[in-house]
Amino acid sequence: MDWGALSVVVIISTFIIFIIFIGATGAFFTPTPNLPGDSLLTEITLPLIAAAVFSFRAGYIVSQSAGNFRSGAFGGAVNALVSLGLLLLVLSLWDRHFSALGGPGLVVWLPLVVIVGALFGMAGAGVRKLIKAPSKTDIR
Repeated sequence: MDWGALSVVVIISTFIIFIIFIGATGAFFTPTPNLPGDSLLTEITLPLIAAAVFSFRAGYIVSQSAGNFRSGAFGGAVNALVSLGLLLLVLSLWDRHFSALGGPGLVVWLPLVVIVGALFGMAGAGVRKLIKAPSKTDIR
């Protein structure tokens, strides 16, 4: 497994998920985001979608050297857990609005996020297998 590639993907995806969250909600910059008072689902939906996309990408990249679904699942799960876990941690500590809506309680959903990340990572590994360049010994 390529740990360096996984680390780069996780760092980049976490950074982009933070940017997406901040752009969508205005968190960290305004005392109350420009959303209705009970829109916790609205606040977390875009980061969930971004985490799924980046888990797919992590599975695709990590499975390059190993070439199996297990490495893709591991890459996708790690990416989803780190990205969304850090987002929830920072929001719980920093954003009062998020905490007031019950955001820290979303931590109980992280195991489900890991499973979904693993599935998207496996899908990325599957795509890697589908578009893998044929070797020179292949006869067509």
